[in-house]
Amino acid sequence: MSTRTVARTISLAVIVLFAVTVATRRLNAATPSEVRSLRGLSGVEVVVETPAEELLAAGLSAEQLRGELQSRLQERGIRVLTSGDRAPGRPWLYFRTAAVKSSSTSILGYFVTVQLRQDVSLDRNPDSHCGASTWDASAGGFSTSDAAAVTVRHAAQDLADGFATDFAAANAKH
Repeated sequence: MSTRTVARTISLAVIVLFAVTVATRRLNAATPSEVRSLRGLSGVEVVVETPAEELLAAGLSAEQLRGELQSRLQERGIRVLTSGDRAPGRPWLYFRTAAVKSSSTSILGYFVTVQLRQDVSLDRNPDSHCGASTWDASAGGFSTSDAAAVTVRHAAQDLADGFATDFAAANAKH
């Protein structure tokens, strides 16, 4: 077995273990502090990292995914900001994908994570500001190479829906 094969096998095992560990993350409600962190947001910018090589080869593009996610959020009543918008806290929803393909089959393990990143200040020093993730969710699983782009897009859309649900709950008029 070559060093490259061993490294890919270990990478696949790590993604599988990580995916199994966090795949049920969105089945549980976000923590109260995560939901509260969405209160008062005027909207979010959507940032999608370039997909993993295996997902690019399967036909997934960052531009297409970003467009789909922006539309999905807008349909749920969330304003999509641009990088030029000066919204308080500069909130942005960051989507990242990872995948490893088995060298002996057409199966790949995938992982999608989304984080709401925004500027925050420290309780102990309100003049100290930094960027932080205040809401996050993840999903992972397995797919054939042929279906990987669609499978990962659906996982990202489900995570966006979870964000939209929490956003609506945080910003509901009481």
